[in-house]
Amino acid sequence: MDYLHELPVTLISVDNIEADDTIAYMCRSIFNDTNRYNVTVMSSDRDFLQLVNDGCNVWSPTKKILYDTDKVFTEYELSPENYLTYRALTGDKSDNIPGIKGIGLKTLQKRFPVLFEQDKRVTVEDIINISSEKESTSNTYNSINANREQLRLNEQLMQLHNVDISEFTKNKISVQMNNERNHLSKSNFIRMLAEDRMTLVKDIIGWLNNFNYLESHN
Repeated sequence: MDYLHELPVTLISVDNIEADDTIAYMCRSIFNDTNRYNVTVMSSDRDFLQLVNDGCNVWSPTKKILYDTDKVFTEYELSPENYLTYRALTGDKSDNIPGIKGIGLKTLQKRFPVLFEQDKRVTVEDIINISSEKESTSNTYNSINANREQLRLNEQLMQLHNVDISEFTKNKISVQMNNERNHLSKSNFIRMLAEDRMTLVKDIIGWLNNFNYLESHN
């Protein structure tokens, strides 16, 4: 945090709320004007792909991939609008969220082709309704019917479209966002590195010069 205060960036940190909820709220409520804002979320957390739209991209620093709507469709064969439903069905081992056993991309493409239509939004409830209508015709539909409450819970835990935060917290986020941005202090940054005996990059001056653009637009 001390290092970040020496860079021309705005820091937003609110107690008792996760960073992904803060980011999601800002993307959906503060930066939701696609004609005015072009937002890039930098994260390797795939849950953010559900936020991708014409005004919001996701940069994965591990994959070195910029996800826009076309890239999400190319990699997962579905639209960002349906990515949450796909994730609720397949689960997330890293967050201990179980998917429906035996269900993967190929199974979903076969049993729920509507999920992969580019201009069709499909929710978890839609998947449950389809499975109820086709009960006993395949193990896939039976598994979904038997685990419908888990599916609903998965959707609730993973969804970033409408995060559950108080109005007080939303106001704190807005206030911090509108605070005056820090100014670039190369000398302080370099001094702190020396005091901490840290090596960030070989060419620290060149690296810090990358922030000149942000400083000029402060």
